Amino acid sequence: MTRDATLDRSVEPTITTADLRRLVEGGTATVVLDSPGVFPYACLIHPEMTGVIRVRDENGLVPETQTTSQEVPADARTVVIANLAFDPATITVPTGTTVAWTNGDAVPHTVTSTDGAFDSGIFDPGGSFAFTFNEPGAFPYVCQLHPQMQGTVTAEGEPVAGGEQAAQPASAQAATPAPAEAPSQATPSGASVSIVDFAFEPATLQVASGHTVTWTNDGLSPHTVTGDFADSGVLDPGQTFSHTFEVEGAFDYFCAIHPEMVGSVEVDAVQAPPASPVAAANQETAGPEGVWLLELVPDNDGILGAQRALIAFHASGMLEVDFAAAPGDAVPTNLLASGHGEWVVRDARWNIALAALMNDADQRFAATVTFDGEGQLSADGTALEGTFTFDVVGTNGQSIGQGSGTFSGQPVPLDP
Repeated sequence: MTRDATLDRSVEPTITTADLRRLVEGGTATVVLDSPGVFPYACLIHPEMTGVIRVRDENGLVPETQTTSQEVPADARTVVIANLAFDPATITVPTGTTVAWTNGDAVPHTVTSTDGAFDSGIFDPGGSFAFTFNEPGAFPYVCQLHPQMQGTVTAEGEPVAGGEQAAQPASAQAATPAPAEAPSQATPSGASVSIVDFAFEPATLQVASGHTVTWTNDGLSPHTVTGDFADSGVLDPGQTFSHTFEVEGAFDYFCAIHPEMVGSVEVDAVQAPPASPVAAANQETAGPEGVWLLELVPDNDGILGAQRALIAFHASGMLEVDFAAAPGDAVPTNLLASGHGEWVVRDARWNIALAALMNDADQRFAATVTFDGEGQLSADGTALEGTFTFDVVGTNGQSIGQGSGTFSGQPVPLDP
């Protein structure tokens, strides 16, 4: 349903470029409409939501047409956007040909290549966008506002000498820039699901309890991971969402933006892994099996603050850990969540290696932290002390920082 509002120019309605970005509940965004005219708009997340703002001029009249400022090349192949479709949807052209898309629809659209070769940004009714195909190949594309709109341009022939693929925005009203390509996200250890347009791959995933599943939006449209177990909120292209499944069962989920996209995670009970060389080595020497509470104190808390870790050492050589910020005056902004790793005895010293997730203050995945530690168990087996190093890797796969520190702890008695 289209909403239509008419405003007097003297009202000076305001909107910034944030109007086309995601708004949380209760949020606002503004834009300055400093000229009379008809301004259609759409919701990027729910493309069926469209509206029109009509701004009167000083005479109280609303101009009903908007003109483009750049002419389409005379020899360009033309694709007309009408009735929420590209017409024709598939064309084949010789290399060196310019293809022009003209928006003859009543709502804004984009022409966005699925491989990043070109992106028109949002352009209004009456606007156009042109791109010259100097390299051979098949170039599928979509409208980011209406992802069901899809097309393909196939360029045939030799590469044009000295030519580069070139986009030519042909409308001054296509002023909204395309968002920067999101960097690839680092995936923490555990199972993973790729979100493509428009499916979860794999749609059904089987994991053991205690495992973390990470969803990565590898598509061009925003999506969500929504189920009774969690809700990711809107994930823009390139963003990730993680959830640790602690109990058995089947957990169905879907995309709240595209409800036809469904998936399921089947969680089984943890089964003891077969004996490994690490487990055999650990069985030869008494060690810190059981549950321990460790205090981790970094030498420099600029990257990672002091942590308390509740670690379960398994006889198999595996370990599981839950973190909490150590008591202090500072309010932590980056919080360690759960982690998994291994421990082994070497020359009577205990070596620990583990990976953990770091979340921001809003409990969103922010980084992966890896630890390497070496410690000495006291003679009576009631204390463990040692040193550790750590590396923090951001969502773009690049190291945020490294550091070192000391740890100490004692066992937590469990009497069934």
